[in-house]
Amino acid sequence: MRAVGDVWMEVRDQNNAILVSHVLHKGEVYRVPQEAGLTLKTGRIEELAITVDGRKVALPTAGKVRTLALDPVRLAAGTAVLAPPAPAEGLAPAASSSPAFGTE
Repeated sequence: MRAVGDVWMEVRDQNNAILVSHVLHKGEVYRVPQEAGLTLKTGRIEELAITVDGRKVALPTAGKVRTLALDPVRLAAGTAVLAPPAPAEGLAPAASSSPAFGTE
């Protein structure tokens, strides 16, 4: 993958361990290891160009943090976007006691 603009990216392995968390600068290249189960998380997907076997991969639109499966078949097929994990059942956000939040 090549950065077409500055972009933060994080690559995790199949056990969710962080392999790399880095800001790629315009023109910088990251070569994805040939390892099953890798994922990419980035907040500015529009600043990345990903190729598989020399062919540019169509990426989702910009606007939010994206997580992609770094699987060549899924990338080439356009099915690499992973859904965000669902919130754990029964958990609700904690009420804030901070003076910066609340109502007047």
